[in-house]
Amino acid sequence: SGAASAAGEGAEGPLPRISLDGKWIFYVQNNEKQAPTFRILRIPIEGGEPLEVTTLPEGSTISALDLSPVDGRIAYLARRQVNRALEITVTIIAANGRPIKTLPLPPTAWIGFIRWTPDGRSIAFNDNRDKSGDIWTIPVAGKSTPKRLTNFKTPVTRHFDWTQDGKQL
Repeated sequence: SGAASAAGEGAEGPLPRISLDGKWIFYVQNNEKQAPTFRILRIPIEGGEPLEVTTLPEGSTISALDLSPVDGRIAYLARRQVNRALEITVTIIAANGRPIKTLPLPPTAWIGFIRWTPDGRSIAFNDNRDKSGDIWTIPVAGKSTPKRLTNFKTPVTRHFDWTQDGKQL
């Protein structure tokens, strides 16, 4: 589909995500004609013109995108250079693009993948502080302190998801 190719596949960019109601495909587009500008767009599943949801500030790049399994909020993992340091954040927005909250992630967070937890209360991400790629969560509401979810003894794949019933990772 046009959305899939616009968003990129695999290492080229975050894969598209389908809305809870099955009516929209959300994806990331990078306009490289000028300074790289990343946008989140949505397109009707039956085709049509894409609609812009949000545009990231100049110098920011999106490396992951996910939709809440509870209410359709969008979480995207962004990175940008700030005074020679890499700033990694997860931003939560409504499906219409209205900003809700930005969560800072530790500098050891892997910048390629995130998933909402099945209850829609936290964002799960890989952290490489122990060279294991353990999965950590950060709550969306309240205190945004990351919490370790797994304790792998050896490095594992960096992509993960929950079973449909949300009981297993």
